[in-house]
Amino acid sequence: GLFGSVYAAHALYEFIGPAFTFVALGVIGVATMFAAALHGPMLAGVGLIGALATPLLITSSKPAPWPVVIYVTVVCIAAYALARLRRWLWLALASAVGAGLWGLALMTHGGEGFDQASQIYGVIHVALALFIFCYEPWRGANEEEAKLDPLASFISLAAGLFAVLLIWNGTDA
Repeated sequence: GLFGSVYAAHALYEFIGPAFTFVALGVIGVATMFAAALHGPMLAGVGLIGALATPLLITSSKPAPWPVVIYVTVVCIAAYALARLRRWLWLALASAVGAGLWGLALMTHGGEGFDQASQIYGVIHVALALFIFCYEPWRGANEEEAKLDPLASFISLAAGLFAVLLIWNGTDA
């Protein structure tokens, strides 16, 4: 309800500006994810979807990539933390997919400053995904417990392909 009210105050009634709306909707989305720690996983999904959709809802006369890079990074870190706390692998995967989609959107935008922003964004999110899916689950495990994890292998492959795509996108080939 609060998410809809803030968005309506911005989009329908123009009571609040785009910068405040962007921050407020982000805070509401992340707060909804953390409320899910008490109220269940469905609320986490709603919060993640709302938080990742927020940059699409706010229009700007001069789009800038850096607020989106910082915002999506903070949302994904919050989702990864909640996923680790509650052991909700699906939430971590959904966050990684959302981050990947935003990475593709930043790469294909083509405006001023978007190339560098998408490359830095890609490095940050590849590192986050590798840490969350490949390192964190096995931290402190002995050699007998450590084994080849198909999910970690897939995430590593996807992260590598995303890095290659970033490099290819940055060249003038």
